[in-house]
Amino acid sequence: MQRFIHITLAWACILGAGSAQDIFLDVGRPEAREHLGYGWGGNERSGPTRFAWIKELEGDVWFDLMAAENLEITIRAVPFFVEHRRQPVALYVNNRYVTEWVCPHRSEWNFNPYTAAVPSELLQPGRNRLTLRMGYHVRSKKRFHALAVESIRIRPVESEAEEGI
Repeated sequence: MQRFIHITLAWACILGAGSAQDIFLDVGRPEAREHLGYGWGGNERSGPTRFAWIKELEGDVWFDLMAAENLEITIRAVPFFVEHRRQPVALYVNNRYVTEWVCPHRSEWNFNPYTAAVPSELLQPGRNRLTLRMGYHVRSKKRFHALAVESIRIRPVESEAEEGI
């Protein structure tokens, strides 16, 4: 079984995990809390899987970049299942729309990957904000649930112009 090294965003940048901007956030670990902003519930666990619920209709994640460059963002998540609805999730970076997904409509508890390309024009050196906006949240056991997030990976990708060089 492959072991995963769990590091915070700041350490990912310092250690150069693949690249100076290759960032992995294991959302359900205590070290991740400093990067989670508005909308998040506490850390939870289901078997070996750690995660955190976005309890509001949106949840913010803060991350730092050394330079603005094209990125690929992958979020592993599962919505709170509601039989008569499908959960849409929109991705914004620094208040700019990037893309939207509609989560699979299944009652199984599977964290699925959702990936988006983010152009460098939406980013800046230093602090950046990723926002996930959902279509619904549900009150269950005195708490709201919209989307459970296991991890977020942010990594640089080459632009088409760089690929041709």
